[in-house]
Amino acid sequence: MRFLNHKLIILTIIFCVGVVFGFHIDIQHKAYVLLGTSLLFLSSYFVLEKRLKFSALFFVLAILMSFLIGFTRAKLELPKYQKGHYLTSETPFDTLITFKAKVSEVLKSNAYNNKYYVQIAQLNSQESQGKILLKIEKYALSQTLKVGSLISGIGQFTNFKSPQNPQQFDYKKYMLHQSVYAQINTTEKDIFLHKIEPSLKSYAEQARLKIEENLKQAGFSKDHLGLIEALLLGHRDKISNDTLADFQNAGVIHILAVSGLHVGIILIFLHWITYGLTFGRIGRQVRPMLVIIGLWAFAFLAGLSPSVIRATLMFSVLSLTFFLQRRTSTINILFIALLIMLIFNPHYIFQAGFQLSFLAVTGIIILHPRLQKLYQPRYVIDRIIWNVLSVSIIAQISVLPLILYYFNQISGLFWLANLLIIPFLGLILGIGILCILLSLINALFQPLVQLYSFVLDGLLAIIKWVSLHEDFIFKNIYFNEPMLGGSLLLLLTVFMWNRKVKKRSYLIINSALVIFGLLILSENNTHTKQKEILILKAYKSSIIAKINGSKMTIYRDSSAKSQQEIYTIESLAQLKGIQHQKEEPLLNTYVVKPDQRLLIIDSLSAFEKEENYDYIILRNSPQLNLERFLSERKPQIVIADASNYKDYVNRWKSTCEKFNIDFHSIYQDGAFELSSLKK
Repeated sequence: MRFLNHKLIILTIIFCVGVVFGFHIDIQHKAYVLLGTSLLFLSSYFVLEKRLKFSALFFVLAILMSFLIGFTRAKLELPKYQKGHYLTSETPFDTLITFKAKVSEVLKSNAYNNKYYVQIAQLNSQESQGKILLKIEKYALSQTLKVGSLISGIGQFTNFKSPQNPQQFDYKKYMLHQSVYAQINTTEKDIFLHKIEPSLKSYAEQARLKIEENLKQAGFSKDHLGLIEALLLGHRDKISNDTLADFQNAGVIHILAVSGLHVGIILIFLHWITYGLTFGRIGRQVRPMLVIIGLWAFAFLAGLSPSVIRATLMFSVLSLTFFLQRRTSTINILFIALLIMLIFNPHYIFQAGFQLSFLAVTGIIILHPRLQKLYQPRYVIDRIIWNVLSVSIIAQISVLPLILYYFNQISGLFWLANLLIIPFLGLILGIGILCILLSLINALFQPLVQLYSFVLDGLLAIIKWVSLHEDFIFKNIYFNEPMLGGSLLLLLTVFMWNRKVKKRSYLIINSALVIFGLLILSENNTHTKQKEILILKAYKSSIIAKINGSKMTIYRDSSAKSQQEIYTIESLAQLKGIQHQKEEPLLNTYVVKPDQRLLIIDSLSAFEKEENYDYIILRNSPQLNLERFLSERKPQIVIADASNYKDYVNRWKSTCEKFNIDFHSIYQDGAFELSSLKK
């Protein structure tokens, strides 16, 4: 790390902080413009007067400006600062609209809808812009649109809903970070296709579809096609959920995301096949261009996804500096690529795949050379095993905070899976690229198809075998945002360690370690003391979750659990770090707190007439004179779960409003936490 530029890294991190603040903090537009102008004037004055070069004051100014640039770039991405964005048109949600749009991306469809990202051109006959999700209801002979399709139609303009259960994936937040703020629901008969407008992405999509069709005709099975597209073409939509779960449990989900690892292997391959050009003067001049063109051709086939673009950009710069014989730090190149990517689209910083890929590559670049110095094997086989093992360990340590935060689990056999797969990944990718190139010219022969199918079957078998060892998969690990922040701070201090100033580096690392340790103790103490009673949303069912520390009791009716209920319960256990779980039949009364009681009234409408209750749950549409009940009992709140008829819920809501009593509909408003209420 001789040429590592700490100032560049710090300024890039500050830029990222500015981006995060820009998306989450709303201040007056004129305020930060005035601040930016002042900083620019002040810094330029000192530079022109030659009173300030790289002194501490200049660096402080640079930090402030980096923050301001990131902040401003994020603000410019918001709809209210974009002229003609569809959100500023004041078109009401849940209404029928007419629209014209261009398909920018084909998404993975489900059993009911084909889904696309489209760029709006017109909304209700008014010029408009912005990215939106288009959902087209499927029919028996549904045809998918292609990238670049110009369409018009009629559809329901709707907003994304917030999570209905505390553990549910926040789809609205996810779409926001894709720059998508609304969706249009329509059917095929309400869509008119005008033409397909050619673009770089549409050509890439056409090439991918041609490759897919040729590989299918050559004899590859559905499972093999899905794996080839994931490994080489950047599309995971054809891989089954079971296979994805196996890769995740084995700790090697990263090999299905085309990123730095794949592009690095492609770079080595291109350097190897162009080595013969080094013997001629013209060849030496042409070689860099051919290698870079080859890298971007691979990125083109991989769909130009953010991870592929970032990795290709980084390795293009790295390759160029290699050919120019300029000595520089790879980590500097990575952070320059990060900066360019975030300037291009600041939403990337919130995308889990982008974060995981960037941290893994950063860790490998910085920490792997240090680990290699600790042990240098004498024999070739030992070196290969140690290289693979050390890279795998470094990558997993680097992404561990994010893995724990996003998935609340970790595989204890990740090192074994990587040791069995990574040494052969170059061969797997190499044969795959050869199959793709031959398929484009219709020259793919059966022995190669059979060989590659055998290799892919072997890969799937290894992943399946590792994932079956569930005793080594640690699930439901409690890891919240403060823990994530503390662990990332510790990781940053490890990255920034400098052997030239060991005392200061050790002091900073130890300080970060103490902070992280205190956070762990504090949050674990909070976790062991957590006491919650949640009424969860489940379709036509009643579920109450009582949480006490790392234990959870689920109270539900005796009907068979649906897949949606299983997912709801398991996801809640994952979020809350539940280690012990049991299930009990639904009761009629519960003690929420020593002085607060809960009553459940079902279709039988049976309850103790003399008792008073603070909270009332209505389930299975009971025939109850709610007016008389409320006038006699005066509960604090009435809750209707998702098992009731809609017209009953609306009538109950009106009755509660009449008596000035709070009302909550689980079906409409989502899950409810009883323990958060005060007497």
